[in-house]
Amino acid sequence: DLAGSWVAFGSAGTERQSFELYTVSPVRETLRLGGVQMLPDSTPGEAPQPHIVVMGAQGSHQGGDNNEAKSEWLRRVEPNADILMSVCTGAFVLARSGLIDGRLATTHHEYYDSFERDFPQVQLVRNRRFVDNGKFVSAGGLTSGIDGSIHVIARYFGADEAQRVATYLEHYSDGWRTGVREAV
Repeated sequence: DLAGSWVAFGSAGTERQSFELYTVSPVRETLRLGGVQMLPDSTPGEAPQPHIVVMGAQGSHQGGDNNEAKSEWLRRVEPNADILMSVCTGAFVLARSGLIDGRLATTHHEYYDSFERDFPQVQLVRNRRFVDNGKFVSAGGLTSGIDGSIHVIARYFGADEAQRVATYLEHYSDGWRTGVREAV
């Protein structure tokens, strides 16, 4: 989830105007993400105020998102952030913070039932690539996160730049424009 959004955001913009990417983790030590190791750039106390937060899957469906420090950080940065975005089961982290209560959201299709059960105050939308509530954007699984990221790029830099990024990534889906899940 991190890699898809990271590459999309990192490919957007110009030398004068682009996204500054960095990672934030409760601990500043090497983390294992699947088979990849990553050293976070900063902890919540060190990180600059973000314009966009992308919360990817973190074992949410297994309770890995049940970290009050993450919720506190999201609540702290939200007032001055433009967008808080979740990808896949990162929606569990965003929902646990309480920031999307009463709003529409989506998550990975295999976790719809548990999300609905755990967060009845959030209005789950099934079968969407992403849901955009203005400040809060949630996306389904990995490639839905790419669609959501390209959609956010369009909000910042326009549809032409978003299409340039999609073409560069060889992402031949219009899901970033509509959020609609195409029939298989």
